[in-house]
Amino acid sequence: MTVSTTHRPQLFYTTPPAPCPYLPGRVERKVITELSGSEANALHDRLSRAGFRRSHNIAYAPVCAGCHACVPIRIPVAAFQPDRTQKRTVRQHADLRIVETAARATSEQYALFNAYQNSRHEDGDMALMSFEDYRSMIESSPVETSLIEFRTPQDRLVCVSLIDRLSDGLSAVYTFFDPAEPHKSYGSHSILWLISYTTAQNLSFLYLGYWVRDSAKMAYKARYRPSEVMMSGHWERLPEGPSGFSGHP
Repeated sequence: MTVSTTHRPQLFYTTPPAPCPYLPGRVERKVITELSGSEANALHDRLSRAGFRRSHNIAYAPVCAGCHACVPIRIPVAAFQPDRTQKRTVRQHADLRIVETAARATSEQYALFNAYQNSRHEDGDMALMSFEDYRSMIESSPVETSLIEFRTPQDRLVCVSLIDRLSDGLSAVYTFFDPAEPHKSYGSHSILWLISYTTAQNLSFLYLGYWVRDSAKMAYKARYRPSEVMMSGHWERLPEGPSGFSGHP
């Protein structure tokens, strides 16, 4: 597959089949393309609005045969209405110091990342990542990228969000947090803070990647309402209710 640009054709490739990381017994395939050069930001922008995600210097989207479980989801931040639990989460973390920094890897971040992976995703490939692998994930970005660090009043790092800036919003690329304090809801608070930050930046959407209704790891994204999902190439409001959109497998 190719897409013509002013300077050169943009090439897209399909990955070989691999086990699905979200739904047991299923197989995933992705369509990927490189983000590079002076047009990287513009291409990333267009692809993000079309439901793609970024990892390192590539953009990807699922193209799994017979399965449409991975649904792109974003939050129209001006319309967002926190529920009672989300309001309590914001109050609970009012003392955190939050700083946006350049996308540069540190040993402090890696220690938190490693603890998170070993606690939450010990069977995944990311649990095997070395510091250099982590550095590549953070720093190998051809687009406008930054880190949001969440620190306690004692300056302890408890949560990190890697974000990309788009013309119409922010994209939450990856977030990790202290797994030793699950009652603190650091992950939820990071999303709530990013919603407020997106609003303050006069941007319209916070992109959260893929919502997978039947995956315990990915279903939480539908808790932030109202939200929009991409169906048949168009962004649509996700219906209210515990099951969300009923039309996908």
